[in-house]
Amino acid sequence: MLATLREVLPEKGRAVGAFDVVDLEWAEAILEGAETLGLPVILSVAPHLGGPPLRALAPGLRVLAEEARVPVALHLDHGENLREVVEALRFGFTSVMLDGSHLPLEENIHLTRLAVEVARAYGATCTLYTSPYQRN
Repeated sequence: MLATLREVLPEKGRAVGAFDVVDLEWAEAILEGAETLGLPVILSVAPHLGGPPLRALAPGLRVLAEEARVPVALHLDHGENLREVVEALRFGFTSVMLDGSHLPLEENIHLTRLAVEVARAYGATCTLYTSPYQRN
């Protein structure tokens, strides 16, 4: 069942696996394991890892998540820009991360705030990525 990140993450005392997937076969194997164990899972897509474009992969991931017998959050991992974040949300992702660590800090903060606003409008969550090497 497609779920939000808040629905997948426990209040305390347990971790939830988040797995970057680059094709549907990986996602199917991860979901089979999660269902066997009866545990929620996060399917994560990181465009910089390769694989098909998000517009090709996302619809299949959404179907797999909706049909799963355990809660499944769909997460955009290290989205490189606001366009990628919006695209993932339009495809039904329930969580997004905007990685602005390559930008000056103030620009990263500004873009992240915009990503949070957009994610909220879709009922999704937005996580922040910062790096110790963030430019000031």
